[in-house]
Amino acid sequence: MNLRNHLSIFVIILVSLFIFSCNDDDPENCCNVDIGFELEILDADNNDLLDPDFSDSYDHSEISYYKLDENDKKIELILENQFINPPSNESGRYFLYIAGLGTRQSDGSYISYLKLSNTVTDTIKIITNENDNNLLNEKIWYNGDLIWETSDPRLITISK
Repeated sequence: MNLRNHLSIFVIILVSLFIFSCNDDDPENCCNVDIGFELEILDADNNDLLDPDFSDSYDHSEISYYKLDENDKKIELILENQFINPPSNESGRYFLYIAGLGTRQSDGSYISYLKLSNTVTDTIKIITNENDNNLLNEKIWYNGDLIWETSDPRLITISK
């Protein structure tokens, strides 16, 4: 093959790539899902209630994050041991990485539950911004208290 044939093949391949490639506006190929957040849980004296070395901490094996289906059956959203140990975060405390939306409500919010022990289960309500190809947390409530809005840091501290 001579140079002209090679150049012709190259041009055909290049034109084919332009014709059949995706464009940036193609909604099927672009998606931003950002619904995770980090949750620290402290007592009134700032003791880390997720630190297994603290005597009054929650037992990691009892903690679960779930939603309820239409028949009130629990559906786990996070598997066991979703903890990141210090010093993996800025505060040097244990935290839960929460990702996964709960059951969608009629108002468009999502409700999920964080079971910390056999006697403590808290409610998390999330409102998202869902447009085109984005799914982003917009506001988060913990037991009815607004604890996070879009511009706040993703590391949320809960005092119990």
